Amino acid sequence: MRELLAKFRTPKLDHHRRVVVIQGDEPEDLVVDLVSRIHAVDPFDAVACLGEPLTMLASRMAAAFGLPGVPRPEVTELIVDKEAMRVRLIEAGVEEIRGRTVDSAEELADVVRAGAAGATWIVKPVAGAGSLGVSQVTAESDLAAAFERSSNQDSVIHPDRHKLRVLVEPFLFGPQFSVEAVTQDGVTTVLAITKKYSDPDTMVEFGHVVPAPLSEDDSEAIHAHVVKVLQALGVTDSVTHTEVVLTADGPRILETHTRMGGDDIGEMASLVSGVDISAASIELVLGESVHDRLANAKPSGKCEAIWFVASPEAGIFAGLDGVRAAQALDPSIQVTELIEVGEPVELLASSDSRVAQVRASASSADEAVALARQAAAKLTLRIARGVPAEVGATKTV
Repeated sequence: MRELLAKFRTPKLDHHRRVVVIQGDEPEDLVVDLVSRIHAVDPFDAVACLGEPLTMLASRMAAAFGLPGVPRPEVTELIVDKEAMRVRLIEAGVEEIRGRTVDSAEELADVVRAGAAGATWIVKPVAGAGSLGVSQVTAESDLAAAFERSSNQDSVIHPDRHKLRVLVEPFLFGPQFSVEAVTQDGVTTVLAITKKYSDPDTMVEFGHVVPAPLSEDDSEAIHAHVVKVLQALGVTDSVTHTEVVLTADGPRILETHTRMGGDDIGEMASLVSGVDISAASIELVLGESVHDRLANAKPSGKCEAIWFVASPEAGIFAGLDGVRAAQALDPSIQVTELIEVGEPVELLASSDSRVAQVRASASSADEAVALARQAAAKLTLRIARGVPAEVGATKTV
């Protein structure tokens, strides 16, 4: 067993009393039945899923075992199924955005071409993650390619649903933000609002800064809207990461998640707010109060930014140069390679396409972003079977 665990990079057995290894693509019913049989003999105390994969499975197991701390399956289904989420928010009178699932490229074309002339749409998997399969389209776009890109994805949320339904909905114009919050006993505390910078074609996120440079009115509007959204979806006890667009008509949600934000957003928001969001996630799972943690928060007074580096060509990652030059710009600069030498590199298609990241801290959001971008511009990717490229200026946001 130890050899098997080492092969799949599973944590050491020394840190666990029992490890149950599953393939990751088994039918959910089979996994729930298997783990329920173990629970009947030696009960579990808690169920946790702190990332995107298998959130639905975790909800089903917690419900089967009668354990608190994980959203109920009906709540999780509303959150991971973006069409169901849109329907619920309309029913609750919170938003008016309508999404529609399509089963073919022809049906997608019918929906898009029936819309207003010149309208822009988003095509994405109904239960996707990591910006996989997301396209921004108009009636003149290659809609067949957009449909194929969205439908030809494996689901990390439902392991037994290999092909995902495709959702088409109106594109929301305006700056994008994400909101980190903690909800306990139905009371939501917003910890931080992050500004997001995304690639205009793939919608993959290229950078973030927290706290977002917002007016007090805009900050309060986003705060209040996210609280309404979480209430409408039935979230009562969870850390949440909610993506929002500040449109001309006010805040509108893109999606929400019952987890802390990825891309280091959770860690940056923890530093800025003074609340360890990861620790709060565990306390909620264990049914413990987070009141003291929230009441004793000590904000850092700093702004945290991150900027990502992607390759302008496909190939094999051969190394990253310029790290010392980047770090010399400021003591706060942190450079991290996101893939290992020898791994394949692809053109920007999802969050997994990014090769490196740069973190920076400063007294203002603008300064932090500028510092992170300047450091990224110092980096050079070495791509085997290709020409090394200065990656800092390959994308302008």
